[in-house]
Formats: sequence, C-alpha cells, structure tokens
Amino acid sequence: TLSESMLQGLSLHELRLLRNEVYARHGRMFHAEWLQQYFDTQPWYIADENFKDEELSGSDKTNVETIVSYENKIHQGLSTTPISRALLDGLFLEDAVQMRQEIYARHGKVFKEPWLQKYFSSFDWYKADPNFTDAALTEVEQKNIATIAAYEKRAVTAMSTIEG
Repeated sequence: TLSESMLQGLSLHELRLLRNEVYARHGRMFHAEWLQQYFDTQPWYIADENFKDEELSGSDKTNVETIVSYENKIHQGLSTTPISRALLDGLFLEDAVQMRQEIYARHGKVFKEPWLQKYFSSFDWYKADPNFTDAALTEVEQKNIATIAAYEKRAVTAMSTIEG
C-alpha cells in the first residue's frame, strides 16, 4: 500500500500517471487520448471495455485514494506553499493554465471564459466573488502564479503528444 511519503517528490504529471496506472492494470479505457495512447504502449496493458471504476477494491482503491488525497493537498496548498518547477514537470499546457487559474478561483474570481467558470463552479470550495481583485493574492500565491506562468511558456499541449 502506498503512503503519502512515497509520493513526495513526484510531479503532478507523475501522480496522474500513477493514479491512472492502478485503473489501467484492470483494463480501464481512458477518455483522455494521451492517457489511452500512453497505456496502449505498456506491454502489460490489456484494454477491458467492461471494467468499471467502481470495481476497484482493496489496496488498489486505497492507493488511488492516497494519491487523490495527496494531489488535493498540493492543490489546497497553492495559497500557502511555494511550488517548485519540478512539481510541474510533464504537465501539459492546459493543466498548467488550469492550475494557475485555480489560485485565482480559490479567491472567487469570476472568469470571462465560460469553460473556466463552469469548471471551477463544479467545485464545492468555489464561491464566486465579483469584487475579487489581484490585491487579495498573497505573496506565495503571486510567486506560484509566476512559477506556473514561466512553466507555461515551454509546456506542450496534450494534443501535440497524440500520435495520429
């Protein structure tokens, strides 16, 4: 069984792959094309269109819960903990943009882009605040935004990794 200490030092991209590998080992088929292509290249992967996520049990279920909990802790810490460039390694541009916008969303920023507004409105922690300004951001948040924005300049898009 995984422990949180075993996950420390992994990038968010590695955590996502690790979490999804648990499902892949049961044959889960993935909606994200890049994930499906990644697991299709693994010699142990055998797709099973009948597998349902709910069937996960025992240590597999516990491991997924541990990874999700750790990922959530990272996201919740965006306001209080400086993030490292290494944490971002491997993240696609789309995920990095979302992560940067999450810092604003946690203060209730109302987004002009309908998809972003819809995305953050789906979280129970999001409370829209039409009076939000950047002045509400802490020093740590400003540094994290800058770190993520710098990373975005060299990040690749998920679509660019899809072979076709």
